[in-house]
Amino acid sequence: MSDESMFPAPFVEAFLMAEDIRNEQNGQVSLVGLFSDCLFARGWPLRFPKLCYMVRVRGLKDKCAHSLVLSKIDDDAPIARLTGPLDKLAENSELAIFTYMFIGLEFDQPGCFLAKFSASEEDRLLVSSHYSFKLLVPNPDELYVECTKCHIKYGSGVVTKGPLHATGCQSVCPQCKNSNPFDSDKAFRFPPPPYARPRGGVATR
Repeated sequence: MSDESMFPAPFVEAFLMAEDIRNEQNGQVSLVGLFSDCLFARGWPLRFPKLCYMVRVRGLKDKCAHSLVLSKIDDDAPIARLTGPLDKLAENSELAIFTYMFIGLEFDQPGCFLAKFSASEEDRLLVSSHYSFKLLVPNPDELYVECTKCHIKYGSGVVTKGPLHATGCQSVCPQCKNSNPFDSDKAFRFPPPPYARPRGGVATR
């Protein structure tokens, strides 16, 4: 029996998606703003200032090449890709943590997306896993406003099927945190497909 057969095959312990990821000086990894697998967009194209992933793998015995590829589930063409080598593992450790950070990533329309992780040694695949998530169309009855400061269009939180009426409430921009007065004369409902292109938006959990 070979020495290699005495060790279990590598496997992914955790695969997480977040707004930010930080490699601390003490060796810890901090995740900020964990996302679920369903995100509601408040404007299109949807831009992520940062979109981060952490993959924790157990059972790797040596350094290897690794990658994370983002794609739409019904389209094999990659949207974005990050690759890199793994530094030598700590002595007597079989735990490896891979971190990835996409900067300024934009999605043009809703859909189902896939983040696929893989690690390999030369031409041999050691381990792979994926994280699937959905970008969803917001509530068609929610009223949208334009921020007076950064000018993105976003959901006000006011939902109505009837005529637009002033409510006198304040609406906080999810991007710049500016407080905007709700003006029924300027509010609008999100346009139906094929999805008009406002100046941008941010995702909400």
